[in-house]
Amino acid sequence: MKTTPTGLTFEPTKDAKAMNKIVRTREYGRDPEKLAAIISSSTSRFAVERVSDGFSFDCQVVTTGPLTFVQAAYEGEIWNRRQAAGDKLVLLFPQSGGATIHMNEQDLVSAPSQITIVDSAYNKGMSICGPRSHLTAVLSFAELQTRLSNLFGIPVKRDMGFHPEIDISTGPGLLLKQLANLLNEGLRDESLLQKSPMALTNLVDGFLNHLLFSVPHAYSKKLHTEVNANPRHVKRAIEFMRSHISQPITLEQIVAASGAGMRALQLGFRQFQSATPMGYLRNLRLEAVQAELASNPATTSVSDVATKWGFAQMGRFAADYHARFGELPSQTLRNRRQ
Repeated sequence: MKTTPTGLTFEPTKDAKAMNKIVRTREYGRDPEKLAAIISSSTSRFAVERVSDGFSFDCQVVTTGPLTFVQAAYEGEIWNRRQAAGDKLVLLFPQSGGATIHMNEQDLVSAPSQITIVDSAYNKGMSICGPRSHLTAVLSFAELQTRLSNLFGIPVKRDMGFHPEIDISTGPGLLLKQLANLLNEGLRDESLLQKSPMALTNLVDGFLNHLLFSVPHAYSKKLHTEVNANPRHVKRAIEFMRSHISQPITLEQIVAASGAGMRALQLGFRQFQSATPMGYLRNLRLEAVQAELASNPATTSVSDVATKWGFAQMGRFAADYHARFGELPSQTLRNRRQ
């Protein structure tokens, strides 16, 4: 039985729209061909061989943006044989039972104590001896390459050399598992997560960024040594903000000055500044106001200074100022006079 795919979209940006389109499918039963169909893609085909009697399966697949999750349960023994080299990175989160992932040079045993990370270009398939259940996360190398390229400012090769086994009980592996479970459960049926597109986008970004920053791979050392303060596009954006701090600049102008796309810039600011680009600009302007109120003897009006540095709504400005500095702007001015 297969359900009809459903979709969910919203309109803020083209990137957000693509990220939040959700497609779900489900297949279950005893037919190996149906199992092969649901775990295959246009670029990666499988053939399923039933090894023993009593075989059955239940697979639920959900896709959003660059991520696909497959929640699978099996009974009996089967061989999933890959028909051609794949182009995806596969993360296997075991829940019960055992399986063996067959690679070109070695076999990897998938057990509930660890996440298995597989480059499908070197994978020959998987043998399963049920009962077995696992959650699989599938993502494109192109997405990871784009994220790393945006951080480094240079092209990144596809072969990333992720460590194949990660302890699932503590540290990075445990958090990766928790994020995968949260996303998988939140994308099924009509959950609250689907009614909050920004929360969904942030969770997907969090999952992918945690994978890149916390799981060992060929670019880990470069990532943690060269991308120390800000990647180049974030630096260019900040330089543009500082040069135009008192002018009414827009997010689109900041993006253009950075030389990156909207999504890459927002991702860079979240990762390295814990703020949005416009939030960072607001903080720069607040600091300029605070410095002038605290040090300029000619200053007599809070509203004049706030307007000079680009604040038009005095109530919102006062609240933001208090949240950042722990006092109202009038108090800063009063303290200087004293």
